[in-house]
Amino acid sequence: MTLGDILLLACTLAAARGVKLVTVSRWVTGGSNPTLFDRIARGYGCHPSTRRRAEVLFAAHWPRHVEWPLPTPPQTLPEPRERRKGARVTPAASYRAPRRFACLPG
Repeated sequence: MTLGDILLLACTLAAARGVKLVTVSRWVTGGSNPTLFDRIARGYGCHPSTRRRAEVLFAAHWPRHVEWPLPTPPQTLPEPRERRKGARVTPAASYRAPRRFACLPG
């Protein structure tokens, strides 16, 4: 997914939810970078982890009444791998959803 695709998704989500682009930037970055999508629109980039967070957020919280604007379907989180018999489970081995996504309305 390119930065242009992410910007398109952010603008579409902001319009569908009735919020500003700054609010969507705060959802993606956990409040640390409210100008993320403004900077992307001006030609700057972002860290790959921020891009992945945006992809996951858009896929997980896309409104049902809004059509996905890209030709590719939304990417979901990878399925957890099966453990070997007798393998220990550590906190790092199990996936936990990031807390910052919990602030989305609806």
